[in-house]
Amino acid sequence: MDGFEVLTKLRETPSTETIPVVILTAVSAAEIEQKAFEMGVNHFISKPFHPDTLETTIKVALREARTAAGQDDDLDGDESSKVWGGSIAYQALASVLKESDYIKLVDSLKVLENKLGGGLRLGTVTLVVGSSGTGKSVLCQTVASGALLHGHGVA
Repeated sequence: MDGFEVLTKLRETPSTETIPVVILTAVSAAEIEQKAFEMGVNHFISKPFHPDTLETTIKVALREARTAAGQDDDLDGDESSKVWGGSIAYQALASVLKESDYIKLVDSLKVLENKLGGGLRLGTVTLVVGSSGTGKSVLCQTVASGALLHGHGVA
């Protein structure tokens, strides 16, 4: 599938229809930007790009998604604690999911686990952004360890 086919599938699926999408492409904007926006792409970045541009664009897309979903944009006043809660359909699934549908986090990360609605849901993609030295790799190792301990695969 190309990116537009993936985007079509995302928009056709209730649990993913409202997730923010940023296109990062080597194709010139003049060729596909209009089609991308018509299909519900939130932001468009052409290659070559600067990593700071990508990070800022993702933060803006997530902030817009929280606002569109009516979520408070200032959870604790701490930028690093902000979490986008997903589409309305994704949030509605929480009432029918079992504990085994989540990757549980260690006790020291219970606050994050609670903000995520019980942990990281299996079959989802999580983007962790932050400055160098903020613990992103430690978080990834913790999540991978928790997943493996509970018999889940990790990629």
